[in-house]
Amino acid sequence: MRTAFTIGLLLLAAAVHGESITRVEFHANRNFSDSELLEFLGWSDSITWSGEEDSARLVSLQDSLVMRDFLFARVDSSYRELDRRGRIVIQVVLNEGHLARIAGVEWLGDSATADVAIFRRMLTRTGELFRWENLEFDIQSLLSYFENSGYPFAEIEILSVEPDQETASVSLRMVVRAGPRTTLEFLAFPGLRQTRPSFL
Repeated sequence: MRTAFTIGLLLLAAAVHGESITRVEFHANRNFSDSELLEFLGWSDSITWSGEEDSARLVSLQDSLVMRDFLFARVDSSYRELDRRGRIVIQVVLNEGHLARIAGVEWLGDSATADVAIFRRMLTRTGELFRWENLEFDIQSLLSYFENSGYPFAEIEILSVEPDQETASVSLRMVVRAGPRTTLEFLAFPGLRQTRPSFL
């Protein structure tokens, strides 16, 4: 009875403090190396986590792939097994999917007041491969345009990013809010000694 009780306490302690994972092995990854995936997973040697953490870490891994332009990436399966020394190994089978083509881009709100030339220079266009960094660049370019046109409080909100698995495409909707037009009331030059303010 005492031995059974002791074993029960040890099992409870393992459940509370987690289990020592020896390594993680990935399968079917083509665009990302094992070391990159381990970094996305938040892995370090002899990391300890509980069984409940497996799903959360794998969701984080999938999100990391999505944020690196693979919108259709997913973890197909994962399971634990023991190696020859009785250590825990996690096997992860990935499906990275394909990069998405842009099916359509909508700029709503005050975007109609912007010069059409700026939209012609955008990298996020229908038919192109979707890249988060391209979208970020285009948003910053449009914000700079509004700021230089007297709207320093302009903001852009991404309303939706809608991937379509069947067509391997994505549709985007953004709204532009220009905010109030701003004018300068006065200019001050504190500490001025030699040059006249009227000249400046």
